[in-house]
Amino acid sequence: MSLNSNKLREAFEIKQREIKRVEEEYNLAFERAKTEYPEIGKIEDKLRSIGANIALTALSGDKEKLEALKSESLSLYEKKKKLLAKAKVSPKKTICPLCEDRNFKDGKVCKCIKDIEKRLNYEEMSKKMPLSKCNFGNFDINLYPEENRKKMQNILKFCKSYAENFGENSPNLLFIGAPGLGKTHLALSIVNELINKGVSVVYAPAGDILGSIEAEHFAFKGESAAIDTVLDCDLLLIDDLGTEMSSQFSLSTFYNIINTRINTGKPTVISTNLSFDELEKKYTPRITSRFIGEYEMKGFAGKDIRQIKKTGK
Repeated sequence: MSLNSNKLREAFEIKQREIKRVEEEYNLAFERAKTEYPEIGKIEDKLRSIGANIALTALSGDKEKLEALKSESLSLYEKKKKLLAKAKVSPKKTICPLCEDRNFKDGKVCKCIKDIEKRLNYEEMSKKMPLSKCNFGNFDINLYPEENRKKMQNILKFCKSYAENFGENSPNLLFIGAPGLGKTHLALSIVNELINKGVSVVYAPAGDILGSIEAEHFAFKGESAAIDTVLDCDLLLIDDLGTEMSSQFSLSTFYNIINTRINTGKPTVISTNLSFDELEKKYTPRITSRFIGEYEMKGFAGKDIRQIKKTGK
């Protein structure tokens, strides 16, 4: 998922355009039916008149007349329905049966909107990250030296199980290892699996995440949609921790992210090219103590896979 808070807004706009398209198609079919069966238009005029009379009659308290008007209205609706069926005009349908195109269900954004948002996020992520190229099936364990192969097979098996059984309170993970050992490949493989399951995922380099939050914080006087996105997603994957610019704000923000997600039971996966000793030097004890106590560490070993693929050695 992108840190762009406009994705949800864009999802609403797409849904509204789809609603408008369906309405326009229905209206065209309805107008065609009225031309073919002029009685439909007369029924429409009569129904509008009855509607006005029902309102006035309800105010007058004349229950007998009110029931008669309602009965007449129902009879006209049925007659119009039959004429529309003859004209092969299907009943007007909602796009989403859950929210009936109100876009909200039980006070929350409906699944139909969330599904559009997830698709938009996947499309954006695919432009920035090689999602289509990174899956568990094409993670080639044979590229690792024999002495490291069993360890990497175990990490691959663990990541597959993690994606398969993902849920609330899944463990936090820390992928540690030199560049080119497959940390990003396996992280993106997890992303691919979870997005297909409808899980809300944020994946971005540490510098992008912290930079977005800092820019919004100072531009909008402390308000940041980016931090809300990072804290609320089902799974947060932070890539290349240690490459971001360090400042008091970034360290404080990073601690807030990992600590809040620990407290709310929302899993985080972090990859870094730094050793744990280097992490301890770069980050505060409050941060590294969270890694020790709250994260499962996976040490990647072997030779640079990218170099092996390029040279064939």
